[in-house]
Amino acid sequence: MIPTKHRLNLRHHPEFFNYAKRHYNIFFVVFYQCFSQDRESKLAVIVPKKNINKRVWRNKIKRQVYHLALPLLQKTPGLAMAVV
Repeated sequence: MIPTKHRLNLRHHPEFFNYAKRHYNIFFVVFYQCFSQDRESKLAVIVPKKNINKRVWRNKIKRQVYHLALPLLQKTPGLAMAVV
């Protein structure tokens, strides 16, 4: 799990998807916004139940994405990302 300072809480930012830029491929979509350099980078990972039925598998995918993205979050300040 990533530290709380790097988590993006989408319940507090419902307008995130309206203003975010997006990149996608056949496996996932990445929504991102750039903020000022003095803010911490944040990440949210969303795995829909429609795609992956078992909760264990959804959590495993989330943990893997968090693990791969944590070094990126620490190197680049001011970035907010949501991976769907």
